[in-house]
Amino acid sequence: MVHTHVEQFGDIAVIHIEGIFNIDSLTKVEYVWMAQIRKMPRVIAINCQKLESLDSSAIGFIVKFFNYAMGQGIMLVFYDLNPLLQKLFATAKLDRYFNITSRSDFENRYVLQSAPSMYESFEVV
Repeated sequence: MVHTHVEQFGDIAVIHIEGIFNIDSLTKVEYVWMAQIRKMPRVIAINCQKLESLDSSAIGFIVKFFNYAMGQGIMLVFYDLNPLLQKLFATAKLDRYFNITSRSDFENRYVLQSAPSMYESFEVV
């Protein structure tokens, strides 16, 4: 089962995804991710720190989401992938296309440049 919640930092949305992202959770994740696209943030970051695994359907969805976000002019950033997911992204050559970084690099590059007073957090069930 997968759990998601979203934090807003000005024009940046951070989607936290936890658990197992597979074909059974595509609809739930798509709902959350597309809700963020509709808000037209400058950046959407996917926090993968607690993402345990993903299957081929989830990878296909991530590619689709990446293409759609880029088409809307929204930068997509993945951060804190565990070693297994890093290897999976490298094997599938996704690391050539996706912006993959650490949490500290993401925060320094994007969040600290946004207005911290605009921070709001909410959970999507």
